[in-house]
Amino acid sequence: MTSWGQSMVRTDAGKYARAQSQRSMIDSSLGKFADYLAERQPTPAGGAAAAYTACMGASLLQMVVRFCQGKPANRDREEELAKAEATLGSLRARLLPMMEKDCVAFDRVISAYRMPKDQADEQVRQQALEKALVGAIAVPSEIICLCRDCLLTATELCDCLNKSVASDFAAGAALLLAAGEAASLSIISNAAFLTDEELAVTTRDRASEVLEEVSEAKAQIEAAVGTFLV
Repeated sequence: MTSWGQSMVRTDAGKYARAQSQRSMIDSSLGKFADYLAERQPTPAGGAAAAYTACMGASLLQMVVRFCQGKPANRDREEELAKAEATLGSLRARLLPMMEKDCVAFDRVISAYRMPKDQADEQVRQQALEKALVGAIAVPSEIICLCRDCLLTATELCDCLNKSVASDFAAGAALLLAAGEAASLSIISNAAFLTDEELAVTTRDRASEVLEEVSEAKAQIEAAVGTFLV
């Protein structure tokens, strides 16, 4: 499974605009992260929330897979379960840093907007803004692809479930769909400001395609779980 946005994500974390070393979201409490989201600041916002929501969804799926391991009914599926558990762990580890990567990317957009607007520098400013917008699109693009990959991994294990963990499996899928939808909104919002109309259309279309994959996988899991909840 590959990620469409991955190639566009910058590897240099950059400088988090509000003293990242003192306010790292990854290391903060859940309550503090909620406070960050509520602040009247451009970041963190929808993209960071999408990343953490996706991380919670992936965590629930991984937890369910671990409960399915070692069960007599799944004796013939242990290798598959172990592989899925490792895959979900890897995807979860990639999702968590997206919280701050999204903030860094959008902070670059804000910086570009604040460049001088005099006519002589307008072309330079517009080029910087376009580049920053592409970066701001890249992170939620990666998030939505990771949501899809988590769900596709999970769909292969629906027949390994039992009644005690089925609702958690569905909850994880629901969170991943919500995260995918939030990431898609970030993509669409940033694409609206691109001057390259062809890129904007391609970006929106691709986001829609991946979100449809996410939705279909979530529906498949929901249908499987439904048999346990009647």
